[in-house]
Amino acid sequence: MSFCLNFHQNSIQQILLLSKHLGENGKPFQKNHDFYILTLNKNFNKMKKKLLKAMYLAQKGDWNAAHEIVKDMDNEYAWWVHAHLHRKEADLNNAAYWYLRSQKTMPKYSLAQEWQEIFDFLSETETSLQ
Repeated sequence: MSFCLNFHQNSIQQILLLSKHLGENGKPFQKNHDFYILTLNKNFNKMKKKLLKAMYLAQKGDWNAAHEIVKDMDNEYAWWVHAHLHRKEADLNNAAYWYLRSQKTMPKYSLAQEWQEIFDFLSETETSLQ
């Protein structure tokens, strides 16, 4: 009986918490939506800064530092940078794996041209997710 009572009390608490975040129509209040979008934008911008730093380090010849930044990142942009780094070190099998994950094709053009392509893409990617 106490299990049922605890479960019921927990359910009521969850409903009350949820109701604080939902409007009458069951949709999130605008302020919570704006907070969510702001959080996404901040995280997206942090990720972009890390990837641009990795690209800068790669260009300066610090492959290890660039790889350290991207190796544990889990998104298609980081996988593309990761692929580029392994292509740069001539580990083409490893590069092919990361290109596949990033849904990119291993380019046949120069590393310098690819570096510029990635850098430009990251620099120009829209920072607002609204």
